[in-house]
Amino acid sequence: METKVSTLKAIAPLQLAFPNSLTKDRVRLYVEHLADIDPQILSNTVSKIIRTEERMPSIAVIRNMAQQAIEIASGTQQMDADEAWGMVQRKIMSIGQYCKPTFEDDVLTETVDHLGWIEICQTPVEQTATLRAQFRKAFEQCRERHTERRHWEQVGILPPQQAERKKLANETIAMLAGEKAM
Repeated sequence: METKVSTLKAIAPLQLAFPNSLTKDRVRLYVEHLADIDPQILSNTVSKIIRTEERMPSIAVIRNMAQQAIEIASGTQQMDADEAWGMVQRKIMSIGQYCKPTFEDDVLTETVDHLGWIEICQTPVEQTATLRAQFRKAFEQCRERHTERRHWEQVGILPPQQAERKKLANETIAMLAGEKAM
C-alpha cells in the first residue's frame, strides 16, 4: 500500500500540469503500472515531463523516461551506434582479427557476433562506409530486441533459460525453507 501512495504522490503534479488529463480510473491505471519504479526516480521523471512535454504522456513514455533516468544516474546509459562503431574500430586496431573481442555491452557483443568479427576486420577500406551502415542497422535492431526483452521481463515473461533458472532458484529456496522448518 505504501508503494502505491508513494507512486501517487510522485505522479500527482501531472494532474496540475495537465488538467483534465487524469480521471480517477486513469490515475489508478498509472499508479498500478508505475508502482515498480523508485518513487524518487519517478518524481524526477515527472518533473522533467512537466518541463519538456506539451501533452500528458502515456505510461510507456513515462516508463521509458524513468529508465533513461536510472541509466543516467547509474552510469549505464545505452551507447548509440556511433559510439559502438568507435569501440569496434579501436578493438580492430588493438587486437586484430585473430583474437575474439570482448565488450562490456551486450548489444554490441551480439551485433559483432551477428556480423562476424573476421568479416568486420577483413572488410576492404573502400567498403567501410557500407559496413558501418550495416553495423548501425544491426546495432539498432539488436538494441530494440534487448529493449523489448526487458519490457517483457518487467511483466514476468522470461526467456526459456531465464525462466528455468528462476524456477530452479524458487525450488531451491522452497527446499531450504522446508529444511529450516524441520
